Amino acid sequence: MARTWDDPGQRTVRTRIAGAACILTLLHVVPACDHGIRLLGPNDGGEPPGFDAPDAGGADADAPDADARRDDVHDPDGDLDHEAPFDGRFERPDGYCPTPGFPRYTYAENGAYALPTAAGPAPLARRRPILSWGTIGGGCDNPIFDLEMDDSCRPDALADCAFPSPELQVFDLAVTRWTPTRDLPVPDRVPVGRRYAWRLRGCCPGNCCTEWNRPRYVELGRQPNDLNGDGYGDLLVGAPGDGAAGDPPGTVFVFLGGPAPDERPEHVLAGAASGDRFGAAVAWLRDLDADGFADFGTASPGVTTVQIFRGSADRAPEPVFDARLPGAPSGPRPAAAGDFDGDGFADAVATAPPGETGEGWSGVLRGGTRPGADLWSISGIGYPTGGPWAAGVGDQVGNGFATVAAGVPRLAPEPPECPQGSVMLFDGAAALSDVGVDGFEGARHAGECRARFGQSVAAPGDVNEDGFDDVLVGDGDYPEYGLTGRALVYFGPLPPGWPGIAEPALVDRADDWDTGFAEALAGVGDLNRDGHVDLAVGAPREGGFGKVHLYLGTGTTGAYVEVVLDAPLGSPAGFGAAVAGARDVNGDGFDDVLVGAPGAGSETGAAYVYFGGDPPRPVPALVLRGREPGDRFGASVN
Repeated sequence: MARTWDDPGQRTVRTRIAGAACILTLLHVVPACDHGIRLLGPNDGGEPPGFDAPDAGGADADAPDADARRDDVHDPDGDLDHEAPFDGRFERPDGYCPTPGFPRYTYAENGAYALPTAAGPAPLARRRPILSWGTIGGGCDNPIFDLEMDDSCRPDALADCAFPSPELQVFDLAVTRWTPTRDLPVPDRVPVGRRYAWRLRGCCPGNCCTEWNRPRYVELGRQPNDLNGDGYGDLLVGAPGDGAAGDPPGTVFVFLGGPAPDERPEHVLAGAASGDRFGAAVAWLRDLDADGFADFGTASPGVTTVQIFRGSADRAPEPVFDARLPGAPSGPRPAAAGDFDGDGFADAVATAPPGETGEGWSGVLRGGTRPGADLWSISGIGYPTGGPWAAGVGDQVGNGFATVAAGVPRLAPEPPECPQGSVMLFDGAAALSDVGVDGFEGARHAGECRARFGQSVAAPGDVNEDGFDDVLVGDGDYPEYGLTGRALVYFGPLPPGWPGIAEPALVDRADDWDTGFAEALAGVGDLNRDGHVDLAVGAPREGGFGKVHLYLGTGTTGAYVEVVLDAPLGSPAGFGAAVAGARDVNGDGFDDVLVGAPGAGSETGAAYVYFGGDPPRPVPALVLRGREPGDRFGASVN
């Protein structure tokens, strides 16, 4: 049975004896259960955490626990307990303690943000993360697991954190998917929320446990798009045509969330020079420097540069990174990647389509106190135009490193005049020089040209609730359906080069010609707060004005409740050319949706915010507008 100790003043001890666990609360210790007692909770004058408790005989003084973990067995040599020889303190008929399965994290990825589980702003609604894991190997049946969560681990020393003051400890879990039964404490001052590290170890029903896993971390009470740390989701809208007529520098508008969000921008960021087309792409990049404020990226395709802006409580955003990416004039775009290198800081990815060299480029923008970039080419794979477009898709391998999915919709392995598209996976643990055409390819649709598989990719989260992040892919102009497009979900895990990737699940396909269905798509969190992941797919030419299709998850693979958002304006608007999850803009405990319509009002452009609810509301709650015809406000949203 699993136990969560809610009383921080309680001192509890436990021992494992020959296949059973004995739980004791001092000072009532049963003599028959006094082998290898382990101290848990605060130090009430006994041995400090990190020391083994005295054994029953008391003949030997305890040695320090050299591996800085609270072990069930005496560990004077610093070796892993399940590998060290027994010294008679724990008796086994055969003298052997079987090694339990080593826990393998599956969900949530490093740096993930909790979904809402209650009403109210982020600090109240997002304090119970969903955690899941599996096992690798093992020498005993029915392993059980210990889990700890601690908010005192430093981001730059995560791997070495010994969990000195855990806020939560759970023992003897017989499940591999778990959510806390109580809210974890987070501050409500700016920046609201808190990062929690968590770790696992597997145990056989007896004395033998694995070493604690390398810690992972999750963000609780926070949102990945909270620029000023007040607990509300904020919005980015790009207008690449804003500015000087004919050769615009472009503009990015930042709108702040709140109990009554303002339709006027808080910050207006202009491109540096004419022709930059700043704002053609915008993206929240999570918290790159682990200071509690969300950071964001922008692109200026006219000069093929990517910029990073850091969040703060009250300062206007200023670029702290500005890098030129090799690529075509259609330009680069940034995207959140998660923690690509497992160093405790979120990273970003930027991509650029092929230029004159015929090479597409991708790069990791490393998080930390000083961001940096590592670029690599994905050349030599035969795609002439289009893509790559990338997104971080969680930890597909279970190794603690983020995975990036890159869509290349014009990839044409054979024949070259018949592009079909591909999606490739890049694992953060692999050497960047070794990347190639691993992953799953749209070329599986043999003999069918112009599929444009991979024209859009997104990270929806765990759609089928199996403990692994999934990948959402747009397959435009799919010939079988009359060039109408479709959206697919590939269920994780999907490690690079893995040979047995299952067929994807069809989310939906358009039912008319040339609707643009799935040219834009996104995971949008949990719009109706039912605990299931929801999706949004744009069709910017459907019905002449554009539509957005919301697919509300049900927990059953392939089963969704569809809600259709119609273009609010009765004119060709390109409604749905850009879609994004807005998290919780107004603090009602429901995630929201942001939709771009860059063609509205003679291409002045507009963006619309739809509040979540049960059910989600199909009428826009906020209408954000461009300034002049030709601005194409809403060409990018996040």
